[in-house]
Amino acid sequence: MNVIIELIEIIITAAMPLAVYLFLRKRTGAALKPFLTGFFTYMVISWIRALFRLLLSGGVGYIAANAALSGVLEEVGRYVAMMYVIHEYDKWHDAIAYGAGHGGAELILGNLPVIVDSFLKGIHAGEVETEGLFSMIAFADCVFIHIVFSVLVMAAVHYRESKKYLYIAIVVHFLSDLVCGLLMQLDALLSLFASLCITALLYEYARRTVKALDNDG
Repeated sequence: MNVIIELIEIIITAAMPLAVYLFLRKRTGAALKPFLTGFFTYMVISWIRALFRLLLSGGVGYIAANAALSGVLEEVGRYVAMMYVIHEYDKWHDAIAYGAGHGGAELILGNLPVIVDSFLKGIHAGEVETEGLFSMIAFADCVFIHIVFSVLVMAAVHYRESKKYLYIAIVVHFLSDLVCGLLMQLDALLSLFASLCITALLYEYARRTVKALDNDG
């Protein structure tokens, strides 16, 4: 039974980003370019971050440094991509498409290889373990928070005197990775709960930001 659940988990992880984009495209007509740009931007960022990680030591210091590294690289990378690669795509659904690609790349390049490796080792050992529902919630949260970050950075790119949203995205990304990384050392479910709370609060802030900017515009 665990084998089937793990296979379903692998399939959902691989398919989730594209499913989000296709749903968005059906609802809003979102273009493919922002989605692909988000995906490939994350790839480039992950390579750069991997080089910097070679300089980091372990322990709490590593968690903090890695959180800062991710916050700066991912949000600045998001800003650069939106400013110079997809500048003409300035609608909120374009930001959502970008976020689905960015978060999807994290799932496929970061999480999926770990799941597949665990699955294959479990098959070899004759006992496959799975996190099931909790993994699916964590994966959905991963994609969703990148969508929210992308909406904030889109505001920083396309609205005058709104650069503060880039800085807010960097700080929140850093704090999210730091808090969740530290809590992961204690309990995985506690870390997931904290991540969901941060995502919910950030979503509400982004929703109010979008509303305010649209009203002002």
